[in-house]
Amino acid sequence: MSRTLNTDGNRGSSSDADKNVAFHLPGTFSRNEQVRVDLTKLEAPSLRKYRRVFKLGEVQQGGTKDELIPAVVRHWKQTIVDEDETLIAFVTALRQRAKRGNIQAVNNRHSSFKTNSTRSGPRGKGK
Repeated sequence: MSRTLNTDGNRGSSSDADKNVAFHLPGTFSRNEQVRVDLTKLEAPSLRKYRRVFKLGEVQQGGTKDELIPAVVRHWKQTIVDEDETLIAFVTALRQRAKRGNIQAVNNRHSSFKTNSTRSGPRGKGK
């Protein structure tokens, strides 16, 4: 039996309503356990943006929340995320922003964080 955790914190069984969508958090749950996302908690503007970003043509532009939810849930269920690819794309985006000066450098060798040879705070006995 897979466990579900709705966004309101309530636990349920895998037979819960279709509005809760399961996704797996690697290393957190056993093979049969899943976490659920309650997409009905999203407001209409967020659902419209999701529709626009992922080009869901099933619903007219400016559709109501009740019209958007089934299309968004269907798309969410069908989407398979490659975790490695996502992490690589995220790090690449961070590095590109760092090169443009939008954030501090990510790579340790080129980090703008400087280490101090003198440490503040209590020191341990020893070398």
